Amino acid sequence: MITGGRRRVVLKRLGSQREVAQLDQSICKRATGRPRCDLLQAKPRTEFARLNGDVRLLTPEAVEGWSDLVHCPPQRLLDRLVRRYVETKDSGSFLLRNLKDSERMQLLLTLAFNPEPLLLQSFPSDEGLAG
Repeated sequence: MITGGRRRVVLKRLGSQREVAQLDQSICKRATGRPRCDLLQAKPRTEFARLNGDVRLLTPEAVEGWSDLVHCPPQRLLDRLVRRYVETKDSGSFLLRNLKDSERMQLLLTLAFNPEPLLLQSFPSDEGLAG
């Protein structure tokens, strides 16, 4: 934990090179059935892509089981994750339409493969909800 000025910042490496390679392989396997592929072409063929476009709400049925965080998620948790991820002026909004397609894809991939940053962002320690 680093304290600079009035804001505390937590630094964490998101993953080793091996973990990033495993993530790439997992995306390729989901999209093509093969462990290696062109990731830019593969992502639109995954279950993450079906939540892009006109989908307005992140629902439990869409993400259930993707990671431990969303093993059996209540709608309130998903709304909070999206609302805190968006960080728009309308802080009450939890609609996916507030995200660009690339931001939405990043949110979904993070939710599936490395949800810890979403948890830290959604339940900051200064609000007394996480320790």
